[in-house]
Amino acid sequence: MQNETLNYIKRRGYVSNFVFEELDKDRAFYDSFSASEFIENFSVDDTMVEKFQDFLNLKERTDISFVNYHNQMKLLIKAELASQLYNSNASEQIINKTDSMIEEVIVLSKADETQNE
Repeated sequence: MQNETLNYIKRRGYVSNFVFEELDKDRAFYDSFSASEFIENFSVDDTMVEKFQDFLNLKERTDISFVNYHNQMKLLIKAELASQLYNSNASEQIINKTDSMIEEVIVLSKADETQNE
């Protein structure tokens, strides 16, 4: 996730502010999720990405579209939700879950364990 636009959005704290406002509207909705259930099963829907896009465009007075970065925005929003609901470790688990390098290390370590048995 090395896109400059996404990095700018993260650095400026827009995702964090948006998530805080969204949680403030209906925090009880998330009460039924444990951290592990949230990490494994929760999905950010298209509507939330569109709400964030509107939020950002209002704040920046611009017309940014996330058509090319839709899935990355879902990931950023989910990670920030996890951070504010649970802790930064939950957020890191979400980000790392999609990291292809980490996935490759896991696959290789499992293969190594199988060979050593």
